[in-house]
Amino acid sequence: MAQSGTPLIEYQREGFQLFEAMMEAIKGGVVSHLFSVEVQVAQPAAPAVGAAPMSVGDSSAASPPRRRRQCGRLRRGPHGR
Repeated sequence: MAQSGTPLIEYQREGFQLFEAMMEAIKGGVVSHLFSVEVQVAQPAAPAVGAAPMSVGDSSAASPPRRRRQCGRLRRGPHGR
């Protein structure tokens, strides 16, 4: 490469070229990896033997509903704004 400017400009230009080369290598690696991916469908899990099914209304394991806190800006003031 010919000297076309100050050493700082040359250093920046060379760093940018190296960065572009790195990005192209990453893109090539990602594309080749994506083409070699094999999709596998997960099988539904079988229920454990002896486990009692829980009904929707069973509140023994459910925690009480949580109150949502609002952000300070969204909280309504005394004038309803």
